[in-house]
Amino acid sequence: MAKSERFYELLRREQSKVNCVSMDKVKYEHFIKKVKTLKVNPHKDGNDYRFLKRYDVIEINGVTKLISPATDKESITYFVYDEELFEVLNDAHITTGHGGRDRMVKHLKSKYKNITYKDILLFLSLCQPCLQKQKSQKKGIVAKSLLFKELDHRCQVNLIDFQSQPDKDFKFILAYQDHLTKFVVLRALKTKMAAEVCEHIIDIFTLLGAPSILLSDNGQEFVNTIMNNLVDLWPNFKIVHGKPNQGIAEKTNQEIENMLSAWMKDHKTSNWSYGLKFVQLMKNCALHSALKKSPYEGMFGCSPQLGLAKSSIPKKLLNNIQTEEDLETVIREDTMGGEPETENQFLDEQICNCRRRRKRIAALPLSDDQHSNSEEDMQVCEPEPSSKVKNIKNITWHVLSSYWKKILLKVC
Repeated sequence: MAKSERFYELLRREQSKVNCVSMDKVKYEHFIKKVKTLKVNPHKDGNDYRFLKRYDVIEINGVTKLISPATDKESITYFVYDEELFEVLNDAHITTGHGGRDRMVKHLKSKYKNITYKDILLFLSLCQPCLQKQKSQKKGIVAKSLLFKELDHRCQVNLIDFQSQPDKDFKFILAYQDHLTKFVVLRALKTKMAAEVCEHIIDIFTLLGAPSILLSDNGQEFVNTIMNNLVDLWPNFKIVHGKPNQGIAEKTNQEIENMLSAWMKDHKTSNWSYGLKFVQLMKNCALHSALKKSPYEGMFGCSPQLGLAKSSIPKKLLNNIQTEEDLETVIREDTMGGEPETENQFLDEQICNCRRRRKRIAALPLSDDQHSNSEEDMQVCEPEPSSKVKNIKNITWHVLSSYWKKILLKVC
């Protein structure tokens, strides 16, 4: 059985147990038609207004999508129907480098509305690389993340041995990590000679800055050799060697190896030196449990920009956009349905609520000497159209005070 078929079989079982927020394509299209009908209907009741506060539509190049109402185009979130749920989850899982639940939630919540934790956990339970990764994790190693206060104060450089599966001339991976932001830089190496390592480290130092303390789990002799070569290539340069945290180094190296293995399996290739660039991006964009944000955000103070992939444009339309003119055309045709309510719509809703309160008040038994006053109070609930804006607040509070006054009289 294919992975997608197994996913939908389990999804149907879960949906039969609880009242979930998922919807099939028929219900999805029904909601779109209902939103369009209510928007042109001048006579709406309270249920209609509540429905429009939860659902809206957006139309781009003839494609209509159900969204959550929003006033900002950058914050548009789409509703997903069941038939496309597996594809959305699979794309997010691969983009995050086979990330876990928290990383997928952070990636999905900015663009989709009705994807739940159970949907994500159900998908993760069918991912074979992730299940194998959990089985291969060593027990007894507890690596507590260390947080520091200064950028580029302490950094660590490690060498990961890939001699068992060389990619042409490349046999090692250089992993450089800043301890404050957890930002990593990965480079493919042909050898672990100090000269080749120093060439890449200088490139990193001149781009991100040099640390005061350099750590490595490859031994103090290895670090001393690197420092001596750095001084020869960069006069007046001085850093010191520190004691590394062995648990953190092993955890980082293992995570890089797992992400790289998953990338090669997904793309059906053994060219890991090329995939190392994408693994570096995925690791830096993934949510870090200790920082509560991604290493990229910790280093640069903003979320990574990945072209139009994170825009509000549906994925199916991105393939048709090739030039800036095509993009401008799509943006002009982007008729966002999540516009704020007009003043008349707001007033109509308040008048509707006032009339419902008036009916409830009229159903209460009152004494004879209070009928005259109550009738005058309830007449205020239907102001003339010209005085709606001026009297709307007075109407609401007047009706509420009259309602509670009659409740107290009834109790007494």
